[in-house]
Amino acid sequence: MVQSTLKDWKKALSLEIGEMKRKQNSGVPVVSGFCLSKRGNGSTYWLRLYYPVSFPEGVSIFLEINNQRIEGKILSSEGIDLIVELQSNIGSSIGKCLIFNEPWELLEQLLNRLEEIEKSYRKRKTIKKLLNPTREMNHPKHKVKNTLHEAYLRSKYNEVTYIWGPPGTGKTYTLARTAAYHYGEGKKVLILSHSNAAVDILLLEMNLFLKEKKKWKSGEIVRYGASTKDEIREEPDLLLQFIIEKENPKYLEKREKLEKNRRILKKRIHKNVDQTDSIRLTKVELKLQKVREKLKRKEAEYIQDAKVIATTLSKAAIDPLIYENQFDIVIIDEASMAYVPQIGFASTLAKNAMICGDFMQLPPIATSRHPLVQYWLKEDIFHRSGVTQNIKQGILHPQLMVLPLQRRMHPDISRFTNQYIYHNQVGDHPNVLSWREPISYSAPFEGNAAVLFSTGSANWLCYKEKGSRFNILSSLISLQLILINHSKGNTSIGYATPYRAQSQWMNDLLQVFLKGNETSAHVYCSTVHKFQGSEKDIILFDTVDSFPQERPGALYVNQTSERLINVAMTRAKGKFICVSDPKYLSRYLSYQKPITKLLQYLKKEAVYVEATNKLDLFKTSYSRRLRWYENSDIAKLKKDLLASKNKIILSLESIEDLPSSIWNVLRKREGEVEIIIIGTQGTGLPLKKYTQQKERYRIPFIGLDDKVIWCGDGLNRNSNSTFPFLARVFSKKIFQQFINLLQNAE
Repeated sequence: MVQSTLKDWKKALSLEIGEMKRKQNSGVPVVSGFCLSKRGNGSTYWLRLYYPVSFPEGVSIFLEINNQRIEGKILSSEGIDLIVELQSNIGSSIGKCLIFNEPWELLEQLLNRLEEIEKSYRKRKTIKKLLNPTREMNHPKHKVKNTLHEAYLRSKYNEVTYIWGPPGTGKTYTLARTAAYHYGEGKKVLILSHSNAAVDILLLEMNLFLKEKKKWKSGEIVRYGASTKDEIREEPDLLLQFIIEKENPKYLEKREKLEKNRRILKKRIHKNVDQTDSIRLTKVELKLQKVREKLKRKEAEYIQDAKVIATTLSKAAIDPLIYENQFDIVIIDEASMAYVPQIGFASTLAKNAMICGDFMQLPPIATSRHPLVQYWLKEDIFHRSGVTQNIKQGILHPQLMVLPLQRRMHPDISRFTNQYIYHNQVGDHPNVLSWREPISYSAPFEGNAAVLFSTGSANWLCYKEKGSRFNILSSLISLQLILINHSKGNTSIGYATPYRAQSQWMNDLLQVFLKGNETSAHVYCSTVHKFQGSEKDIILFDTVDSFPQERPGALYVNQTSERLINVAMTRAKGKFICVSDPKYLSRYLSYQKPITKLLQYLKKEAVYVEATNKLDLFKTSYSRRLRWYENSDIAKLKKDLLASKNKIILSLESIEDLPSSIWNVLRKREGEVEIIIIGTQGTGLPLKKYTQQKERYRIPFIGLDDKVIWCGDGLNRNSNSTFPFLARVFSKKIFQQFINLLQNAE
């Protein structure tokens, strides 16, 4: 059976690799670059990216330029600066192009590990126990003192232990202390997770616990690989590289000297490209590479002596210092986000495996639609091992332990997830209300922890863009709510949406509206999928879907929709605001769908708000770049039209839509400024001097001088909209991004 399973895993991974190669990724845009030096047929280039991206050093990449594919590898990556070694010379300078990495390399390495497992009887036996956990428990149940103690005993006496850790139930606390107890007994412990951030958080918690107990010994517990947390880098005896440099100061001195030289040379070259400096920079990069290689050789000695090693699942599969090692116990966090073959491989690295995650959150992501990929790569290890079978009936598998008390969310938020998602397997800590109530009193909607804000019906709502969706109205409403909260000094705000297009557009808005603000870094905006593992005091969840779309997106109706709603809601500590069009979603979805259940819960048991009942939210301006005007108040719009200097753009369905007073102002501007009409109507326009574009942007708006946008149903006198405001946005950057978005709209 295990041999057959391993073959299925290998085939599933091969299919996914093939699909990834076929689809590629969209690439990272390169703004410019120039050649630093030539060596044989190859060359070293300094590239500047359009936005910061972190590439691992040594990873394979290729450039797509002038229909050519140029392969190479990363020498160094710092923000928007890349130093790359290409296999051929493509000239002294590079214009705009795309750079791609090859993420399937990690899966190819995992395939190699599975082939090694096929040859090992012991490892195949481990996988059999992982996928078919026994119902017999070996730990002494009569000795259990509390939840933490039970987790430790289970992991000590049972070969496979599954830990179900819903949000806020102390998963990090439990795993860190369990690892510490095994370390205290002299066991060799491997800590793995899907993400670098989760590894960092777990190790920091373990570090804090052991230092409080005065049991921390430098060099025995190490963080191996790239770290994302500043706190890790601030600790001199956590990151393996820092431990080596601390005990071998010559490496530190050499690295710091070379990095200083690199910074100086980059500054000089940035001001004025000089061939001599370019050659020097290449030499510095090569010397740094040699220092890293020496450090790598030194790492092997420290890894061999370390008692606890913390790294990612990917690092474990590609690095022989991990996969050729053997441990007493492996503790795997975020297991529900990893591919089943990854967990299978990781479990073979130790005698006992402790697997922790939340199978009610989003599953792993894969691109292939092949049944084997669907089965093994798009579902988590908890489901594939069968330990989740009777959860809805309140029955737990003997080898599945739940962490039963959540400490993250205000009870008005957790009440929904506890009942509808976790089937009352999880409850609230007695003190969580007192901990989170102060957050609920923050603006907007002071004193309310769970709020449904209805956008109402409008004609400028939801459209498609490259398979995703965006909603201008809900994004601007959400922006206003963020600005209100921000104005009160709150620094822990999250904006989550199911759609990539909406997330990208919202990030564009936030970069302009919060630019230069010290707390802007604390406002996090992303898709719900990327939010998994994070938390914020306040979460705005933008559902996006609305008219004129014929039906809600698949994300609200597919098998993982319940998990998506769960992740969105459980990111919030003290306040959850859902910005939505509940009438639209309720019209097209049954009451059994998770999003419909959430909306009904918020309407009946939380706070339901409509814009018409909360006019004060929009009458106060929190940024000169965003102002709201009631639909009947177009005086400012007419003033803007009269003040425009170069260009007026009108996007409208019909000439009858626009109020006659606006046409009167436009007639005054004929011949003074360029007037562009966007729409399909070809006759009857009450103007003589204008340019018409037949394309249709669908959303009614007026654009002025490529920097001011007016949008809303106040521009349509025949509208039956229930949203009472026009929005005025002032920003050259946002104007261009707005036009780009509409041009791609479907």
